[in-house]
Amino acid sequence: MSKIPNKTILGILREINGQIPAKCHLQATGSLLMKSLSGKKIDIKPNWDFTVILVKRGIVELSVQEKRLKLIPKDILFISPGCNFANLESKAENTDMYVLRFGIFRNNGNQEVEYPHLPFNFHFQVQVLMEFSMLFDKIHRNYHWNVPAVNTPYCSSVLHCLLCDLINNWRILWDIPKVDPRINRVKNYIDDNPLNRDSIAKLSAIAGLTEKYFSALFKTRIGMSPKRYQLQKRMQYAHNLLEVNSTSVKEVAFILDYPDPFIFSKQFKKFFGYPPRRLITGNSNLG
Repeated sequence: MSKIPNKTILGILREINGQIPAKCHLQATGSLLMKSLSGKKIDIKPNWDFTVILVKRGIVELSVQEKRLKLIPKDILFISPGCNFANLESKAENTDMYVLRFGIFRNNGNQEVEYPHLPFNFHFQVQVLMEFSMLFDKIHRNYHWNVPAVNTPYCSSVLHCLLCDLINNWRILWDIPKVDPRINRVKNYIDDNPLNRDSIAKLSAIAGLTEKYFSALFKTRIGMSPKRYQLQKRMQYAHNLLEVNSTSVKEVAFILDYPDPFIFSKQFKKFFGYPPRRLITGNSNLG
């Protein structure tokens, strides 16, 4: 961990987040998806961008600020500009991980903003690997899609979602503030029932709150509306069926109770930035 206090790190992340989208935007400057690594060393040179590493499978070791770190599945490592790291190495068979880089750019003139704070790093285990894996996958696929007019703003939007999720997970980890048990009860219910299309009335009843207060409190605590969170879980479930189980688009549309595969495909593409057939063909880069 960095010597900078955790509350200070949270404050820095919130300061960055507070400038988006009014003054600045996030822009991906590099994205790697490394699969089936076995005892390999990876040469990734530090630079003046933010670096985020997500380990999906296996064990990864690296030196950060002259300290040796070991990352295991579901670990995320966040490295600020100016924070030295080196000797990234896979320590297990079939290691899979994402390495993402991004900078902060001004909306006016698109100039990169110089990072003004002391270097820091932190790592933690995410609660739900699939949620973060989906975000990294969205950014990776669109970053390598050679249509800047489309993929650059889309990556910027997803990067902002990733930053918000990092802040929320970091805040929850350090209990600042405590998670509301009523909202957590609904969140767990949606997590366990991704195919449901429950009304706000039913979800608010589970929380024991009025519909208006529940909707406002859920958005404050989770970072999105209840309906948006339901859609996110439904799309993540569909993504898993397509990628892991190789289920056809037509079958997935039926499982998710869409009236037509075309409607499902359209919503999937709107959510992820690429059509569901890309997962079935196994194409990792868009083009």
